[in-house]
Amino acid sequence: MEVATVTTYRGNVLNLYQFWIFIGLLATYWSSYLISIVLINPICLDTLGDKSAEDFGRQQCWSSIGWGVSSIFIGWLVDVFSFNKKDKDYSPVFYCGALMMALNLGVVKTIKVVETSKSEGRWKNMGGLFTKYYMITFCIWSIFNTLFHTIVTNFLFWYMEDMVSANNDHSQRAWLKTLQGLAQGIQCFGGEIPFFFWSGWIIRKIGYGNCMAIVMGSMAIRMYLYTVIWNPTWVIAIELLNGVSYALGYSVKMSYAKKVAPPDTLNTIIGFIGFFDCIGDSIASLLGGYLFDTYGGVWSFRFFSYMAVFMCFLSIVTNRFGLTKDLTNCNFVAVSTTENNQKQ
Repeated sequence: MEVATVTTYRGNVLNLYQFWIFIGLLATYWSSYLISIVLINPICLDTLGDKSAEDFGRQQCWSSIGWGVSSIFIGWLVDVFSFNKKDKDYSPVFYCGALMMALNLGVVKTIKVVETSKSEGRWKNMGGLFTKYYMITFCIWSIFNTLFHTIVTNFLFWYMEDMVSANNDHSQRAWLKTLQGLAQGIQCFGGEIPFFFWSGWIIRKIGYGNCMAIVMGSMAIRMYLYTVIWNPTWVIAIELLNGVSYALGYSVKMSYAKKVAPPDTLNTIIGFIGFFDCIGDSIASLLGGYLFDTYGGVWSFRFFSYMAVFMCFLSIVTNRFGLTKDLTNCNFVAVSTTENNQKQ
């Protein structure tokens, strides 16, 4: 019986036309995905209204449920379809993706979007916002928050496969995709859903600045724990930290943007946050790829863990000296920076 393995190409992948087709499809996917995020989040925040800081996380629980169920189910399907095959058969992923996209289009048609009137001077308002020190620190935090999350998203499964290869365990290799699907399922059900649901209460109790520091600290612990395990099954337990390191951070990011956005600029502000997220994604992909290829998964995760500790320390310092605007403790209301809107 042939055991499922990963086929390795020894030549230059840049000479393969399949590589460039893959790059084109990947670029198209990410462009479409980011556009949808920029549209979905403002619609959700506007629909929730004044309670967006509390209820945004609860709304995100449904996305975690869908992600968790589909990850476990599709991971199991890949292993079932790959039984007694040399390479993994990923066709169930594409079939399920096409089906979900068709269902999603049907749901989107039922959403009613109310467009608000555009106010004059909104570009000046937004320009003034990005000169504020608390907004600058928030954008830097957002870049690094996305950077660390991208490192986990892009390289954790490869790291699990390296551990399986090092252990030379054929049973682990045969059901590796199921194990990876379970890891994502625990991310959602054990980590994201509880913290998405309680994120509004947590933000209200300890404030945005403290939440930012906690997110960085939990990410540092999470990545360091990857480096001290030898069995990929332990990843399932570590992924419980995804609730603090991702779900709480995402809720902080979106609700903070809603709080500081001047009138009629929420879509644009979230678009800019998406731009800073892309910076974090790009740095993580390039730097992470180099480090994992050169030094391996253990030292790479440890390096980013130490970096997250440093960012946690900076978050504590900026919060201590008032560089992070704590919107919970002071009744901050986003106002226009132009004279006309101030008079209103």
